Amino acid sequence: MQRFRAAAATVALVSRDRSAIHDVDSILADDTTKVDVHATFESLVDSLAVSAADIVIIDDRIEHDALEQIRLLRRRQPLLHIVYMNVRDEWRSIELLHWGADDPITLASPIFVARLQSATRRARTMNAGARIAIGDIVFDR
Repeated sequence: MQRFRAAAATVALVSRDRSAIHDVDSILADDTTKVDVHATFESLVDSLAVSAADIVIIDDRIEHDALEQIRLLRRRQPLLHIVYMNVRDEWRSIELLHWGADDPITLASPIFVARLQSATRRARTMNAGARIAIGDIVFDR
């Protein structure tokens, strides 16, 4: 007997800020969206080697080479939705968009919640027809 599970999304969050982690988790985590937290980008990359994420959210306040991160993520998962949160200003947002990020969100943006919810809703919709569950076994086409 074939059962279809509710469309779900997996979000990988890279941040060390407990407040940011709590905010993202409280906004997104529910029975259809799982949030995995990583303290470093390297931890995220190791995790993606084992299981895919639908959305990656990276705290832009962490010291990093964003261009190299985006290139690495795009090579591994071309369709991955890449969000940078806590971006310092509009110029940085433009830079991230040019490099390949999908959604840079400026620090304390009033549309932060809506944009994250939109990204996860889109991921769940895309996954609805791609995952079939038979018992505890999930086949991801």
